[in-house]
Amino acid sequence: MGYVIIETLGLKNDKIINVNKLEPFLNSVSSQYLPTTIYHNNIHGADVCQSVSLYFLNSNAEKIYQTTVLDLLSVIIASLGHDIGHPGLNNNFHINARTELALTYNDNSCLENFHCSKLFNILKKDETNIFDVLSVGEFKDIRKRMISEILAT
Repeated sequence: MGYVIIETLGLKNDKIINVNKLEPFLNSVSSQYLPTTIYHNNIHGADVCQSVSLYFLNSNAEKIYQTTVLDLLSVIIASLGHDIGHPGLNNNFHINARTELALTYNDNSCLENFHCSKLFNILKKDETNIFDVLSVGEFKDIRKRMISEILAT
């Protein structure tokens, strides 16, 4: 799903992503969703990404908000990984049970911070770093956007 959406939106472009690393990246994202989690699994990630892409394809959002290619790319990649590794329990459970996630993220958006971390750990690996074609400034910008987008979930 991610591959088709990225291609459909014109984001499969060597100037903004390393096309050779796209398939390994997408496979890694998909495989790090937990298959035992009933709702927040890789199908949910694909569904949210597809919904976001339809919004951009069927609205004037790009013109209204003067969306750049990096804006669009950040929201598509963030939507694919926004619940990566979700264990199936909500933030309140983690906080009340004092789980490792709650302790690690100081009771602040535990799951969302966890999902960001998982996604950027995939992007940190050479074989799955689709953003290695971006300048340092562009990467900082897209990272900041993606973190904001995932924390907003």
